[in-house]
Amino acid sequence: MLVHGMVVSSRYMTPVVERLGAYYPVYAPDLPGFGKSHKPGRTLSLAELADALVAWMDAMGLGKVVLLGNSFGCQVAVACAARRPERVSRLVLQGPTTDPRARGALGQIWRWLRNAVREPAGMMSIMLRDYWAAGFLRSLRTFREVLRDAIEEKLSRVKVPALVISAEHDPVAPVDWGKKVAGLLPEGRHVTIAEATHTAVFHAATEVMRATRLFVEGEPLPERIGAIERGPNFIAAFDSSTGMLRATALGLRGEDFPGLGLRHPLAPLVRLGNRVPALLRETVYAVAGWTEAVPTSRLGRLDVEEVSRWVARQYPEKRYPAIFVGSSNGALVHLAVAMGVPWLPQTFLIPVRHVRGDVNDMRGQLAWSKEPGRALLEANPELSLSHMHDPNQDQLMSAYMSYFRVKRRTLGPTYEQFLAERLEPGGTIFVVECGKSWPVTRISDQHWFQPGAVGGLTPEEYQHGSARVREFLRARGASRDRWDPAPTDAVRPEAEWGFLEELRDDITRVGQRLGARVRRVIFEDPQELSPLVADLYRDWYASMGRPGTRLLVDSFILMDPWWTLRTGSVPFWTTFPVEPSADVLEAYLRKVEPYEHMHAMLFSHGVESAGLAHLERWRAILGQARGESGFVGVDERAFPRDFAVLVNYNTQIKEKIPSRFPLPAPLSLERLDAFLRRAGDRYAVRWLDEAVGLAERATAA
Repeated sequence: MLVHGMVVSSRYMTPVVERLGAYYPVYAPDLPGFGKSHKPGRTLSLAELADALVAWMDAMGLGKVVLLGNSFGCQVAVACAARRPERVSRLVLQGPTTDPRARGALGQIWRWLRNAVREPAGMMSIMLRDYWAAGFLRSLRTFREVLRDAIEEKLSRVKVPALVISAEHDPVAPVDWGKKVAGLLPEGRHVTIAEATHTAVFHAATEVMRATRLFVEGEPLPERIGAIERGPNFIAAFDSSTGMLRATALGLRGEDFPGLGLRHPLAPLVRLGNRVPALLRETVYAVAGWTEAVPTSRLGRLDVEEVSRWVARQYPEKRYPAIFVGSSNGALVHLAVAMGVPWLPQTFLIPVRHVRGDVNDMRGQLAWSKEPGRALLEANPELSLSHMHDPNQDQLMSAYMSYFRVKRRTLGPTYEQFLAERLEPGGTIFVVECGKSWPVTRISDQHWFQPGAVGGLTPEEYQHGSARVREFLRARGASRDRWDPAPTDAVRPEAEWGFLEELRDDITRVGQRLGARVRRVIFEDPQELSPLVADLYRDWYASMGRPGTRLLVDSFILMDPWWTLRTGSVPFWTTFPVEPSADVLEAYLRKVEPYEHMHAMLFSHGVESAGLAHLERWRAILGQARGESGFVGVDERAFPRDFAVLVNYNTQIKEKIPSRFPLPAPLSLERLDAFLRRAGDRYAVRWLDEAVGLAERATAA
């Protein structure tokens, strides 16, 4: 049960209600005199508000509850726990008032003003409306109650376990005061929410939810909880591997995936970007990518093991029944989150600054990459490097940077340690092997140039041209009608999605040492895993009595595993909003029981790339739903220059998909295997025990 702060209603606590509601029944009443509750003729005292809370619990038929208060709500919660201890099982106090060092009216007003400038605009609009609804006199008299109550004198009478949550940048209830409150509670504990202000329940709800869940479930609590780390500043934050890593880690932490997991303070400004002219939008998009790129002078000093250490830090510190290692794949993200297990990516993107040359001159791009590639590989010999150059989909980004995609050839010490410490004894290591390959040009033994990439065009079109390539280049004002890459002399794992097999031998070695079961997940195209995972979710939902009639189509890194589960949606991941992805989705829908509802996200590359599937086709596909369908987060007037979709998708999932379900227990290995046995050879995905694979290779030898 949540208890709101002074004068405001419980509306501002909706974000934490949504997140806690995935795990527990949650109640957030408006206290008498505030919000939508009855307005008594006089202002109730603190004790009367506590008694009213218990009376409301009686009316709702509630027994013992966990009370979670914010600000003045902490004072009400403490009074309730002290007066009626039999009704409170645990206490969570986020930003408890009032610090006695500033208990006077002027001191409190000054602290609130300092906090107000740090609060999100959405919080301030809620406060103004609620203060107006409560009225000046009630607000003033409640403020007197806040100042009159010496909360520290009651804390010793709270006989239940209690958690004090401080916000790092909260001038109203500073961290040192929060620690003192925790110390005065007989069973008090303390945690700090990083980068948060006084109303963390509103703008840092996921962190408050995580702290509360750890406390309620009796799990170890860290001293500090913060948003997921962005990652080393030499890897791309916007790429498939980093985005999917954040989505997986947040899903395992019980959190959603807003703003691609970055929570950038300027994210709201992205929404305004769709209102500027298209050419300016393209320029801003390209320059934004350039700001993430690494100067060539740094490449010889990079330590890619730092990436592995970052990956390991993102996951909850516990043992897991299984761990995935290998190719990046959006369908795999949903599978890993459903199973509650981590994924360790093989591939990462290092964007390298490169502002000279023609983006359509592939030979010039290849010649330039030789020296910076040599420097990177000399510093990190455990890597294989693909300079992936796609002047079609990456036309904007490639104007100011080069895509150096690196793959681990060995696990390295950090991944090995992660497997040893986090895998349960006898657990399973899944090797995720996407067999997608691409013709390349050799630069050195571990350095390759890849002309083009997975998307709307074929490898042949990048090398020899086509009518749609000519049309694209003409529309971009290029002085050529096709690209002319250097002759290719090998076929290698595709830079972004393909699996480099050298890593498998190292995983097998470590698996044998740990006594783990090593299983291979093998598929040729990155989207071949999507139908299997979608049907697995549908089967899993049916076992829980859930409908499984709502399809949510992901696009590249536009996804949200937590909200997919929370809304009872079936995930279907597509690489990009291109014709081959539309084909895969249509083929899937022809084979399965029709969905009642279908929604789709569409990632924007910023250009009308060749092979792009336009909105009309996506509308036609979604229109096959028996009921409601449409786009999520997409500004149809701006697509494919719709950069606001990067922040709108998460908000609109919640707005456009109203269904809510408690998060299920993790999907077990036994249920996965039972589904695979029933499926037989229905899917283009092989699940192979490495012990069998070793026997096959020995026979072949």
